[in-house]
Amino acid sequence: RNLLGPFDVCGIGWAASDSGTIFVTQLLALVDEQTTWRGRLQEAASAAAASSPAVCAAVGLAISGGPVMMLAGGLVGGAIQRRYGLQLGGAPRVLAGP
Repeated sequence: RNLLGPFDVCGIGWAASDSGTIFVTQLLALVDEQTTWRGRLQEAASAAAASSPAVCAAVGLAISGGPVMMLAGGLVGGAIQRRYGLQLGGAPRVLAGP
């Protein structure tokens, strides 16, 4: 459990003393911090796009083609998510089954 973390490189080194004792070490490092931030940003964007307000707003826009129904759909989706904890973006995975 100590090895969990945002590492993108691993190095293993060794050394031997004059008496023959061998020392081995493992180094873990995060070299490209942008990769971690990019992954977090991608996860946040994906979660926002799959949220109930976004799904309901998209349905409202598709049905009416106007901003009023899109806004109303977003508000209804927000209320559904807040009140019941329902995530409509996960519905296709739930309906498809295991």
